[in-house]
Amino acid sequence: MDLSPAATFISENNNISIFDKKFVLELDTILKDLLKEYSYLFKLPNGDFINYVIWSEVFKCPICGGDIVFWESFVNNETEKINNSGFCSHCGAEDISKRDLTKKVVNQNVVLIPVAASILKGKQKTRRALTEDEQRFLIEQDENLVIPYKYPITIIPDGYNLSQPKKSNNFKNVSDFYFKSSLLVLSKLWDVAIKSSNPHYGMFFCTSILGMRCTKRMPYRPKGL
Repeated sequence: MDLSPAATFISENNNISIFDKKFVLELDTILKDLLKEYSYLFKLPNGDFINYVIWSEVFKCPICGGDIVFWESFVNNETEKINNSGFCSHCGAEDISKRDLTKKVVNQNVVLIPVAASILKGKQKTRRALTEDEQRFLIEQDENLVIPYKYPITIIPDGYNLSQPKKSNNFKNVSDFYFKSSLLVLSKLWDVAIKSSNPHYGMFFCTSILGMRCTKRMPYRPKGL
């Protein structure tokens, strides 16, 4: 059997008992400390605590060249299913096919904007659209973050699956898969894991799992969040 290092790492941790009492207690303390230190990253200006944010790609209208926010134009508000055609709010064009869309790119980066957020109040979760001020706040906050911890910037190698995000999203480095806020929290968690007085594979395993769940390529699943 030929397994990649990542597959070996995952299979090992899925088949051994990693969650001993000492590790679970330390992990719980670390997560509480992270929440206390970085809770500001998950709060809107009005104090609402964010459970998750839905980010949408922005395309150029094939008719007028105006911006088309995919979530607003192509997603059914009631069923949250993607329609085969959309509209342009600038020129009023309708029945625009997804095949005719071109992604908006700024500074070689595909443009993504936050369009909605799940708000957590106690144990209750409610989802609502974000205002333009809230969108601007989240974008600027992420752009201005400084990350003091180490994180991978490896160039994405060529390959059938690896080439897909390079073509569709203009990703060049591994770090391009993440927003800065995600990189900050993940790199902090990894740094703490390395310096832990109780080094444990489970810590790195948890970080790896979280890393897969918070990339820009993670699709929104209405019934899975």
